[in-house]
Amino acid sequence: MSPLRHVFACLLLSASLCQAAAGGQRATTAKGGVLQPWLVGLAAVVGFLFIVFVLLIVKRLFFTKERSREEEKEEEKDEERRLEEKMRKMEDVEDSLQTSF
Repeated sequence: MSPLRHVFACLLLSASLCQAAAGGQRATTAKGGVLQPWLVGLAAVVGFLFIVFVLLIVKRLFFTKERSREEEKEEEKDEERRLEEKMRKMEDVEDSLQTSF
């Protein structure tokens, strides 16, 4: 892990410990009412899924070129292997067809 990741992990851990010691935060509505626990959980799941969705879109947009270049190289290698196999088979057939006098 890079040092930046260690710092971020420590910061996140310390923030969660401080919230746990203070009793956590309560989810409230705009009018000041307290949200029910199932609604808080639902909001957390929807928020998590939205973040994952955005990350997947960003990954697809920014990393497709690298992947396509790698795939092209692999396809070229596969094509070379296929051609080599065909040549070997043709040589084997030619050797079997030759007759000796």
